[in-house]
Amino acid sequence: MKYLTTPLITLAIIGFAPLANAAEVEEVCAKYRQAFGEWSKSYKVSATLIDGSELKSKTSCYSCYDSFSKYAVMFWSNDGTTVIKLDNRYLSYSGNEGYDQDGKQWELSKGYCY
Repeated sequence: MKYLTTPLITLAIIGFAPLANAAEVEEVCAKYRQAFGEWSKSYKVSATLIDGSELKSKTSCYSCYDSFSKYAVMFWSNDGTTVIKLDNRYLSYSGNEGYDQDGKQWELSKGYCY
């Protein structure tokens, strides 16, 4: 019986390992506030939604992110990356605003880009 429990425990740990990772990838509609106050055109992009505590750990930048906030990390085709601290922990169809590390205001939403 001792030998049966060890594989069961290992299987349970492996089965729950993906749940330990708080990051999730979602297709979002992203736009930013331009210098003259208007919103930019909308961009359909994949965003990794991640808790600040996990982002700190993955980047080893412990003073860069708030542990209790949710961030959206977007990777662009030109090898650029945008990290946005979201005002709300959950994305919706009506939009969720936040600010990137340069202070630029963004709006991210689920669904169709218009």
